[in-house]
Amino acid sequence: MRTLAENNLLASMGAVGNCYDNIYAERVIGILKGEYGLDSPFVNLNQVGSIVEEVVGLYNTDRPHLSLGMATPKDVYRGIVIDVPVIDIPVAV
Repeated sequence: MRTLAENNLLASMGAVGNCYDNIYAERVIGILKGEYGLDSPFVNLNQVGSIVEEVVGLYNTDRPHLSLGMATPKDVYRGIVIDVPVIDIPVAV
């Protein structure tokens, strides 16, 4: 927390009592670690940047997503696939 304060940054936290706040982010992180090996130790910061950039690119362009009807995010974004189910994101009340 001190490092955050020294750099005028706030910690990113979900709403208190809302267990759904981070479910989508946690799912993506789990996929990046499990399917693309991002849970392995890195040699240096440069390696982190290049590998994460490559893996996120693959995740968005080459990996079919069940929630998108097995389309890729790239194809949905570009309008190549348009019949995509709406994802309901729970909101704390």
